[in-house]
Amino acid sequence: MTTIRAPDSVIPSSGAFSVYSPEYKTAVSALLEKTISSLDQYEERVARDNLMAIILRIISASKMEDHPEVVAVAEHVKNICEATTSGKVIPSKRTAEAIRTAILQLSHGLQKDNMVLEPSLIENLKSILRDAKSDDKDYLILKKLHVLLIEDDEFAQMQIAKNIGNSINLEVCSSVDDASTKLKMKRFDAVLCNIELSDKNVLDFISNFSQSLPIVAISGSEDPKLVQIVGKAGARDYIVKNDSGIKWVSRSLHKVTNEWTRKTRISDDQKLLMTSSVRKILKVLMGGVQLRQQIHSRVEFDSNSINSLKDHEKTLKSLINAAYIIKQPTQLKLACPACKSINIMINYLCQNCKASNFTRGDVLEHNKCGHSDLENNFRQDNKLVCPKCRKELKLIGVDYFRVISALKCKECQNIFTIPEVSYDCSQCGNSGFSLSDGRWNQMYNYEINAEKLDQIKQNIVSLSPIEEYLRQKGYEIGLDEIISFESQSFGPFDLVAENRTNLILASLIGSEIENALARLIDLDNAGKHTQQKVIKYAILFSDPTEIARNLIDKFGIIPIIIENENEMLPRFKENFKE
Repeated sequence: MTTIRAPDSVIPSSGAFSVYSPEYKTAVSALLEKTISSLDQYEERVARDNLMAIILRIISASKMEDHPEVVAVAEHVKNICEATTSGKVIPSKRTAEAIRTAILQLSHGLQKDNMVLEPSLIENLKSILRDAKSDDKDYLILKKLHVLLIEDDEFAQMQIAKNIGNSINLEVCSSVDDASTKLKMKRFDAVLCNIELSDKNVLDFISNFSQSLPIVAISGSEDPKLVQIVGKAGARDYIVKNDSGIKWVSRSLHKVTNEWTRKTRISDDQKLLMTSSVRKILKVLMGGVQLRQQIHSRVEFDSNSINSLKDHEKTLKSLINAAYIIKQPTQLKLACPACKSINIMINYLCQNCKASNFTRGDVLEHNKCGHSDLENNFRQDNKLVCPKCRKELKLIGVDYFRVISALKCKECQNIFTIPEVSYDCSQCGNSGFSLSDGRWNQMYNYEINAEKLDQIKQNIVSLSPIEEYLRQKGYEIGLDEIISFESQSFGPFDLVAENRTNLILASLIGSEIENALARLIDLDNAGKHTQQKVIKYAILFSDPTEIARNLIDKFGIIPIIIENENEMLPRFKENFKE
């Protein structure tokens, strides 16, 4: 247990006599006791979740009875818990001990009815957040950035400059007009641009320049609509002007410039892998499925998810040209000579009168008179009698011969063994064309090129390990699915898992701000329209941007941050909730 030394100075309590009501003391003391037991297993996710729930109850009770000194300490503990959940703070004994010290001081002050807090207490809690990944050496050592800041608030300019560190050379201007002039005269690595809801000029500026260099937006607004608008205009990240947001500026600028540099160097073939339709097709093929063409009113494939894609044939052609998939010929199909459709009907006709009206049976031929007909027409009272000359047929091979499986036209009485064939097109209505008139279309199978599999895996992630894990637990699984509630549609989600009581939604979150935010907002909205318990996961291969991190925390989404595909299932199991 942490020993509390006598403080050098104190923060006064909120009153001199009976500051805390008996009910408050009883309730909050019990909650503080529970936090201590949770801290014993602080490095485990379940314990941290329990701690967060308890702290929120302490904050609520303290606000209702107006005890700001308790709220101040509890809020800082809450911020640490949120940062730990999002991955910004790594759970450690040092963090657990700092929280324990704060809790013990709150408990001690509560029992004495005199809240005496060490001056260093709040500062110690703040330092945990301040030091969290603050070095950012993985970004800072790469290069010193030359960044243009567009901001007309002098205090904001000062705070940004104070927190940006020595890895960024910051040049300031107060308007987008000045910025446009500077960008024509000098080269910058990135732009940090202030924006508010009414700033149409700033949105135009972002739209105009976001194709030539990375732009990070910074604002006092947390409105998700503004974030989406800014992302759509082309901003690479969005930072909220608050204590933690200002500290994120340096990391964000390095992150987006590194991503920008990486993308400018990648080949056209790698860019192809970022296309949503390409990713969907490759995910299907990576699951071990061999894609086969099927015959309908147009060429389709044995995969509903691929047939639902617009221009899937164009996408497949692009993948073949880039050698990501291999096209193997299987068989030829007859097609209409007029419209080339392979959705055709076959007509079987009498060779004599061209009618399609005949019956099938065995044919007998009378040797003496040469008459031939279906066997049924020779039968008479359990005997075989020639209907032409009325002679009885007794011995096969002597009196008559049998021809197996012949056809007789009901229109002209012609007997034949092989009907004439013609074709009608169900697509355009062209009818009566012959085999020699038709065109021949080659059908194909498609499969992943084994030589490109490693490259594909580096860019496209299959959630099959999680899929199989949930299937074994009795969940029904859907991949890349849109879900609908009350006429509203959400998604598509990379994975949808459902049982009788739970709905699990998982989305892969990339670095593109517009796409990432749309996916996070879809995860949140989908959870509001069902009576099931909804568990939402965001799977990330790198630390999220600041605004994505904020939305993940705000929406109650569970982040799964991994470095490679092999970590996916173990990390998911750690965070799995039923």
